[in-house]
Amino acid sequence: MLIMTMNSQTISIDKTPELPKTLNPKLINALTKLCFRQNDKDFLNLDVVFIVGTSISLNELKISLQSILNNFIPKTILITGGIMEPQNKATEPKSDAEIIYNTIANIIPQQTKVILENKSQHILEHVVLGLPLLTNTFEKLCFITKSLYAGRTYLTLRKQLPNATILQQSYDLFDPTVSQFLREDTWHQNPEFVSRIWGEFLRIKRYGEKGDIEYQEVQALVNEILELSV
Repeated sequence: MLIMTMNSQTISIDKTPELPKTLNPKLINALTKLCFRQNDKDFLNLDVVFIVGTSISLNELKISLQSILNNFIPKTILITGGIMEPQNKATEPKSDAEIIYNTIANIIPQQTKVILENKSQHILEHVVLGLPLLTNTFEKLCFITKSLYAGRTYLTLRKQLPNATILQQSYDLFDPTVSQFLREDTWHQNPEFVSRIWGEFLRIKRYGEKGDIEYQEVQALVNEILELSV
């Protein structure tokens, strides 16, 4: 069963939110568990690859897709993402979905159907605007996104697809401003990355309370983080 609901996410979380006073090991572990998820390896009988829109770290995204295709050829690849970043005004702007497709086109199997959704602006829209484009029924979906967004992406998909098997293949974001990858095991060593992860926690909490994501699975962990961050 597919549940299509989309409440407004226009009230955004500050990109540099106020951080907790202390970042102790227990809090680091809890935030890591909430925001990151382990990648899957078994893609047998995979129906859909769902690529979350982006215009950065495209090489890492391509490698993630290739790791799936090395093991199984899916029936459909759905690529989402509207026009996000400022682009050269001398040329016609391209959506993130188009940018991704141009990057991965040469590795897509001939027998795989490709669908582009080019209006979505955030994860909830990627999911709610993208899923209805899948006209065929499916049971097993694998999403591809940046590793720091894996938790929120999974919870958003789980809200809409309560009965589907949801797999994951995420990749680390490369930040050129600090020449580092934001990784699960080292994010807490960089103040900029700490801010990003804390922002993800705040988004999961807010969107969970609003009903945009599956919240029951992580509500106890969110409450633990709140207690540890005082």
